[in-house]
Amino acid sequence: MAQDDEPLPSVVLSALKLEYALLGIYLWEFVSCLPHSCERLKQPFPWPAATWAYFFCRFSAFVLIIVTITGTGSHDCLTAIRVAYGLNYGIVLSSTTLIALRSCAVWSNDRRVVAWATLVIVSEIGSAIYSIYAADAVEVSGICAYGHFMATVPSVIVTTAADLSLLAISLIGLWSRREIRKKGLWRLLWGQGMVMMSISFAIDGTVLVVMLVGGLNAVLNTALLTMADLGLAIGSTRMAQILFSFVDHYDSNPTDTDDGSPPIQLTTIRPSLSIPAVEVDDAYGYDLDDDIISLELGLAKKTTTISTGSGSGSGSGSGSGSGAVQGARKPLPLERLA
Repeated sequence: MAQDDEPLPSVVLSALKLEYALLGIYLWEFVSCLPHSCERLKQPFPWPAATWAYFFCRFSAFVLIIVTITGTGSHDCLTAIRVAYGLNYGIVLSSTTLIALRSCAVWSNDRRVVAWATLVIVSEIGSAIYSIYAADAVEVSGICAYGHFMATVPSVIVTTAADLSLLAISLIGLWSRREIRKKGLWRLLWGQGMVMMSISFAIDGTVLVVMLVGGLNAVLNTALLTMADLGLAIGSTRMAQILFSFVDHYDSNPTDTDDGSPPIQLTTIRPSLSIPAVEVDDAYGYDLDDDIISLELGLAKKTTTISTGSGSGSGSGSGSGSGAVQGARKPLPLERLA
């Protein structure tokens, strides 16, 4: 463990206040989302991958708060910093996993997209292990802080490239369906993709630039890294929660399907839901196959079928309608929206 040059006491105090303010913001976020998290914990096993990533991200950030607060004045700074590094990378990996699952869903689990997502996650795991092993710690005015950041630069570069590439793949997939991306669930995915792209640019890009050219002291660097990781945690988990709530909304707001639109039946662990096809279909002739489609909307598995009834909107999703939809130009298989 090295001893860093002592910055001004006012700088140390300001950085410490900033870090505690960030931790307080996330603690408020964690508590405010407890009702939603408790509902998800009640879901029966097996959970989809997105549910595990969601909870791993939330609880990694929560434990990071505890470690950061209790690590102040620690006698073994290096151990405390390595534990904090592990939690930081837990947040990053779970956030990337949520983005990767969404990208794979948009491309209907295309093998090339799945292979790239797998390569990205494995690369992040490898860079995280190296960064934790090469971690350094300094004690500044009695505060444990990260030492030299050069060992973490490769990991930050990999994370930035991974998140931006996966988001770009997702947006390209949505752009290719330009006629329907302004409808319902597709519109939500498009908007969330743009927001997450902005967050990745703002957070990952800022941290990378500061690491390479900033020259800040260890305490300020530690506060900056905490800000970046908590920002990713809030952004990715909020997006997953909103995505799930998009479908959850229909639980309490059943839709009238007497307008002739074939309904989409959602069979879940809760009572059956019915969403009008206009939410994912429009006059351009795009239609969902009447096969069962698995939807893992961030937190729970959904099963979607479409009635092919021709006018009454009374189909049950089992093909019992009076006539099949004709002239559908392109199927839209939605498999793992997470």
